[in-house]
Amino acid sequence: KRHNEDLGITDDVLPQIINILEQQLTAASELLSNSDALYFKTPSCYPDRKVEGKEFFSESGEILLWFVTLFDRMADMWPDLANAHATIWPATEQFFFRKLKLYAFNKKRVFKADHVAEEVLALKNDEFWDTYLSRELLFLLVDRWKEFSQVNRNQITERIVGGPSQ
Repeated sequence: KRHNEDLGITDDVLPQIINILEQQLTAASELLSNSDALYFKTPSCYPDRKVEGKEFFSESGEILLWFVTLFDRMADMWPDLANAHATIWPATEQFFFRKLKLYAFNKKRVFKADHVAEEVLALKNDEFWDTYLSRELLFLLVDRWKEFSQVNRNQITERIVGGPSQ
């Protein structure tokens, strides 16, 4: 449902809808970048997860939640296709795809734990410590921590203990 309308997105058109929404998010990101926006508040990709505190985001950010719902369907039905989509999302894009990528990494059927840990460790310092992404990163670490190798857990722990000034 979008704007109280049942759009009836069937499984056979889901990949095309995902493609269209990715294009729209890319266009929106480019517009935001060209407007010199420092940030654009979007909701957490985990709207049903219990957390303390409140979340503030613009109504226009709700498209992200709709995208997450559709991506979840794709990940359940076609994990390899979901992997292909999330793999090409630019981790450096600050408004939508960096957050979505961290969310996608939490999909066990889509990404192997070792790959996820390596991607987390490869984040630049400002990306790793971006407070705008903290929920997605923390939920990812909590949910997949036991799957990471001891070496990767140690490296992530060292990075966290070392703090943002590393």
